Amino acid sequence: MVTQESLRAALDRLGIAEGDLVVVKADLAYLGPLDGVQSKEAYRHALYGVLRRQIGERGTLVVPTSSERLCESGEDFILEETPSEMGLLSEFLRRRPDARRSLHPFASYAAEGPLAEAIVADVSKHAFGPDTPKARLIERGAKVLNIGIPPERTNSVVHHAEHLMGVPYRYHKEFPNRVFVGGRCVGADYLMYVRRKECQIQLDHNQRLVELFREQGHTIQRVPLTATTVMTCHDLRAMFETCLTLLKHDVYGL
Repeated sequence: MVTQESLRAALDRLGIAEGDLVVVKADLAYLGPLDGVQSKEAYRHALYGVLRRQIGERGTLVVPTSSERLCESGEDFILEETPSEMGLLSEFLRRRPDARRSLHPFASYAAEGPLAEAIVADVSKHAFGPDTPKARLIERGAKVLNIGIPPERTNSVVHHAEHLMGVPYRYHKEFPNRVFVGGRCVGADYLMYVRRKECQIQLDHNQRLVELFREQGHTIQRVPLTATTVMTCHDLRAMFETCLTLLKHDVYGL
């Protein structure tokens, strides 16, 4: 069984250090129970506490708090209330009193720490591209920590690169969902970067990207926690630059 001490040791081995800017993507079903932790609320507190102690007060935690189901439902997005669809830890951080959330009905992020405002405030209506949280995380040298989910399966920086390189199989689609902040409607027509249905794209789940990432001398650090659970960490800017390199030579490389 995983303990809080083994989590801290894994973070040390992954190179997560005091003062880091860390994007956390977690599927706690893969992590399994924590020794001595009985309730869901205690579980979330314990995991958050391990992460916060690791990066200290100078560090900034960021989680995706996407709500993509609103694309189909047409429901309103309420910045302070609409829940994250990205798991227990994501929702826990979103609701913390010092957390700040970016204003996008489908592709928001929550951040807590000294860089929170710089990451999530006054962002674009686009999900990717300039002046989005993803762009700011890249600029500030964020590390990506995956808990349970292989980075090959949750690597949205790919779409940021596709946006900037103008790939032919995606386009920007407006949605009419109303967006509310502090009880006031602040607009609609936010954009998602969606794939063209008529394009017969075969996905390789980023295998080619990861191979090139390693060929260029970068590393995805991997630390096993149990027989079935792995934590990984990689540099977001390096992964983004590898995406650009791949797309520069092959527009369908991703």
